[in-house]
Amino acid sequence: MFTLREHTLPILPAGARELRVLHLSDAHMAPWQQRKQEWIARLAELAPDLVVNTGDNLGHAEGLAGIRHAFAGLRGVPGVYVHGSNDLYAPSP
Repeated sequence: MFTLREHTLPILPAGARELRVLHLSDAHMAPWQQRKQEWIARLAELAPDLVVNTGDNLGHAEGLAGIRHAFAGLRGVPGVYVHGSNDLYAPSP
């Protein structure tokens, strides 16, 4: 199941413009997961100001094409990224 959780945190000074942060993690993408790719792609509709990606994007050696498709709508949005173990080493049983 893909899950979107929304939280409002009162941490900015009074009167400051709201900041929308999208945190993505653990996509574990395989090339045949079109439903997951489309779900992630629709997250661009949230119009985030910042994307935080904490890795484990890949779940298959050929998963990069699916990740590129899924994240295409977020191109140009400022972001930060941290590699997960699956982004550096191929998954194995």
